[in-house]
Amino acid sequence: MNSRSKEKFVSDVNVQERDVMARRPFSVQEEDNRRFVRIEISSPVSMNTIKDAFGNFSAEVSSPVIEGTILNISPSGVLIEIDQPLSERNIVSMKFTMQDCEPVNNVLGLVKRCDCDEGMTLVGIEFIDRSMLEDYLSEAEMTLLSSKLASFSDSVVQVLERYLYRDEHQATAG
Repeated sequence: MNSRSKEKFVSDVNVQERDVMARRPFSVQEEDNRRFVRIEISSPVSMNTIKDAFGNFSAEVSSPVIEGTILNISPSGVLIEIDQPLSERNIVSMKFTMQDCEPVNNVLGLVKRCDCDEGMTLVGIEFIDRSMLEDYLSEAEMTLLSSKLASFSDSVVQVLERYLYRDEHQATAG
């Protein structure tokens, strides 16, 4: 896959002031004079499909595992490269480590887009929480899910907040 295709992103956060910074090992990307809170990483990810777009449901963690690589992450989602297509509206559980130092497990996500190109697939996944699942799962399906699922989306934001910060010097100078 060419490097240009890896420059796609799931979600933009347009930062008008230039006061959002990132601590190492992360960085805030700038493109066309706009800044987006999007952290470029290359990290393995494992996913289980909880419910696919056809309505097939699996509460078992041992369901077929999809392996891939996270290309970038933001507080709202991830862009992942995999070697098989996923359907939009699939609900997945993800497990990954950010920069080999921050493990994140049981993160719920909703597949928002899937772009296939030259045998590889780019998948944009939005982080979701348990309350959002009520729109996609029945009450019976909700009761079968582990209580650990969905609460980790907050953990992802907490991890990113340890690395993203506002540069007070830039904020007051602007």
